[in-house]
Amino acid sequence: MRIQLDAKQDVPATAVVTRAELAAALARIAHLEAQVAALQRPRLVDDPEADAALLAVIAARVEGRVFSAKELLAHAQLHADLRDALGAITTTRQIGTRLRRLSGRRCGAFRLQRVGRDDRGSVWSVLYVP
Repeated sequence: MRIQLDAKQDVPATAVVTRAELAAALARIAHLEAQVAALQRPRLVDDPEADAALLAVIAARVEGRVFSAKELLAHAQLHADLRDALGAITTTRQIGTRLRRLSGRRCGAFRLQRVGRDDRGSVWSVLYVP
């Protein structure tokens, strides 16, 4: 059996790979994995309608209580409307990033406010703004 590496080389399947070649291949794999991960990350694009919809759903689900990103993620697992509003955001880190971006901004009839921090991270509140 022979393995075709590219149009110029034909190497037997039993060929010995040097440490340098293996290291180069592993580095290339790591680079490609990083590129794939970057492409899979949700992009933080300003979308006022989506932001307003997200804060409206959060407000409905937390019912005036303060919450953390972890608690919001737990609610999203139970409530399809919140899960849909979060879209591709599936981790507490991603939720925290989105909440920080929205903090202090009016989104529709709501404004998100960071009310403090505890040992688990930021604590948030959604305020109705008439």
